[in-house]
Amino acid sequence: MYEKAIALDPKYADAYVGLAWTYAQEAWNGWIEPSKAVSAETQDIVQSQERALQRASEIVHQALTLDDTLPSAHELLSRLDVYKWQYDRSIAEAERAVALDPNSASGYFALATSQGFAGKPEDAIESANKAVRLDPRNRDLYLVVIGWCYNLMGRYAEAVPLLKRHLARYPNQIAAHYNLVVAYVELGQMDEARAQIDEIKHINPQWTLERFKRAQEHGVGYTLKNHALQQRELADVTKAWFK
Repeated sequence: MYEKAIALDPKYADAYVGLAWTYAQEAWNGWIEPSKAVSAETQDIVQSQERALQRASEIVHQALTLDDTLPSAHELLSRLDVYKWQYDRSIAEAERAVALDPNSASGYFALATSQGFAGKPEDAIESANKAVRLDPRNRDLYLVVIGWCYNLMGRYAEAVPLLKRHLARYPNQIAAHYNLVVAYVELGQMDEARAQIDEIKHINPQWTLERFKRAQEHGVGYTLKNHALQQRELADVTKAWFK
């Protein structure tokens, strides 16, 4: 549909942004054609994710060539920069989005996400709370970032109820299940952690620990600036994965 919109109006910048987001979501969620998923090796899947992110980057830059004042384009660039390990640039793009639209909850959500990855969880919580104030109807959406940041700060007991509340409304959000795994392992609640692993496998049977590691290595997966903390989280997930 976005491609049809662009064909009808090649200068419609918003359509380019929407199209770019679809490629980005494909990469981040590991969505590939079922026929390929059955037989594809982990390396092939990760390569498909890399290609999708590259396509997203190309298209969003087309949008900005047409109109560099689109907040949604800068939000997407912020997310793409995180996966390129460009944390400062990611924050700058999110701040640009907020400057263009100070009343945008999604802009503050993007800023919170980039701050969290960059190792600034306190700032991220502040930004996420601004998103909640701007968009109280959907406050549960933003709780995933706050819960994640509590994990980053070692406040695992506080993270659990927020992540569970988010999942009550968005049950297929793998990132929230992943962070619950980390919190439960750190709290010594292994049965609960393993139950979350089972949920992840149910949501996406193609999601494997090996594939997750490769995605991190190739810049298409969850990658914290604090590598020591990331390795600790990965160790937690590994404990729960192998029952």
